[in-house]
Amino acid sequence: MADFEKVIRKHMNDEGSIPADSVPALVQSIGKYVGENFVTVDRYNTKKTLADELQTKLDDSADLQGKYDKLKTEYDAYKNEQEQKEVRIQKQDAYKEILKSLNIPEKRWGAILKTVSFDELKITDGKLDDVEKITKEAKEEWGDFIVSTKESGVSSANPPANNGGKTTRTKEEIMAIKDTTERQRAIAENHELFGF
Repeated sequence: MADFEKVIRKHMNDEGSIPADSVPALVQSIGKYVGENFVTVDRYNTKKTLADELQTKLDDSADLQGKYDKLKTEYDAYKNEQEQKEVRIQKQDAYKEILKSLNIPEKRWGAILKTVSFDELKITDGKLDDVEKITKEAKEEWGDFIVSTKESGVSSANPPANNGGKTTRTKEEIMAIKDTTERQRAIAENHELFGF
């Protein structure tokens, strides 16, 4: 306001009034003053609007960064969980191979696998590290489940019944015979087990 008063005083005479011949110059000075100040305020308002828009974009950007960081953290956790599951499955499969090599029936594997601490086992290229030690420990721990395939002779105290030289076997025993010719012969000898 003080600058506006200076513009008016500049056109006043010594008595404090504005002479008639100074009115056009005063109007021109006031117009110039108001125009300059209006342009300055208009520029300020334009700059302020732009600054507000930029601040909003910056706030939105920070919000988006926060959302991105949260999603990335969730994704990384999910990815890590899936990788751990995959490694656990590899360890279980490798441990099943050990159980198979020990001739432990597959129907026992589920119960056995529930007791194994897979987090403590290390695996490289699909094979358990220190497999000999793990096999030895499994054999000691689960030895009662190991099915013996060792054939033994007939006890003379309990000789087999005379059935015309035909060996009595179960269906499972016959199907477990690895030699195809021998298995077919046993099936033919025990055809009643197979329904023909």
